[in-house]
Amino acid sequence: NPTIGYAQFDHSQQIAEITNEILRFQNVKYTNLLSFKRLEDYIRYSASFDETEEELRKRNMALSLQLEADSDVGDGQSQDGFMPRKGVGSQ
Repeated sequence: NPTIGYAQFDHSQQIAEITNEILRFQNVKYTNLLSFKRLEDYIRYSASFDETEEELRKRNMALSLQLEADSDVGDGQSQDGFMPRKGVGSQ
């Protein structure tokens, strides 16, 4: 098994693939960079759990819909009540 450090590095590729898939599926342009960063953080947080691919897909799809609604607010404030990043290695 890879070490924690390598596991986190491997997750970054998975995060990029899932993020691109979400953006392709929703065809949404995130003009708010903060929203995109929160999306990346949340997927990284989700990847720290032992979820099946289907469970992760459902969670991320729900998240992308929430971000789409959140981006309509336009004031840069969080409207989504994301879970805080607990137990995830800081960078």
